[in-house]
Amino acid sequence: MASKFLCDCGYQVRTNSFEDHSIYSLITSNDIDAVKEPITENVLSNLWFNSQRMVECRGCGTLYLWDKEAKKYIAKKIVNG
Repeated sequence: MASKFLCDCGYQVRTNSFEDHSIYSLITSNDIDAVKEPITENVLSNLWFNSQRMVECRGCGTLYLWDKEAKKYIAKKIVNG
């Protein structure tokens, strides 16, 4: 996986968590609800490593989700209404 790509707005989006950019790990409430008590460090790390990756372009705010099949970040436009 490349550590950066160019957004449509021209901003260079970095995907390396060591570079302090807007990178998120999305964990669904269903995944959390499926965890049996007690929640251990191992369970939390598995949730994090298996989570959906998302980055935000700091130039225009476009959100990109990691597509495992395409092996690249895909833009997800938010539509109001």
